Amino acid sequence: SPLTDALSQLKYDPEFNSPIELMDSYREDGNQNFKIKKYQWANASYTEGIKIARREMLQSDKEIGLEARIKVMKMVSLLYNNRASSQYYLENYRSSTKDAKLSFGLDPENQKAILRVARCLEVLKKHQELIDYCVDMLQPDVDKRPAKPSPETEEELKKFIAKSGKELKNVQRDERKARIEFMKTASYYSCICF
Repeated sequence: SPLTDALSQLKYDPEFNSPIELMDSYREDGNQNFKIKKYQWANASYTEGIKIARREMLQSDKEIGLEARIKVMKMVSLLYNNRASSQYYLENYRSSTKDAKLSFGLDPENQKAILRVARCLEVLKKHQELIDYCVDMLQPDVDKRPAKPSPETEEELKKFIAKSGKELKNVQRDERKARIEFMKTASYYSCICF
């Protein structure tokens, strides 16, 4: 209906909304779509919010205060984290990993982003990278993380390390077996041929 179109247009009009309000509107729309499992639509909404944030951050001629910059960074971190979540459910695990890392880079206290990266690496079967990542997240580093992970996150990371350690050993064992079998087969055929 025309009334709905007019209200929708007003909701996203940069003339009537600040960049933060626009980003928040796209985040809310993405969250609504995510709740009804419309992950592609949610992803598109979060992406639009991120585009607005990029434009806002790139406009260096605008002087914004420290509080406003922190608020924008927190909002962008949320948008990246939410997009990482929708990417995960769309089974775009590499994109989800990338977005979660960007979210963590903007807000080092974002526990969900830490675990999202670990989950994606687990699904991608990048066992060594997952172990290295989890160990890195568990070690305090003032430059990267002002705070240690929460006890719950810490426990989850330790579980990922243990599980991936076992998986990595199994993969290495299977590779050794395959190499030995290949060598036996190659040796057998070289004896027959000569």
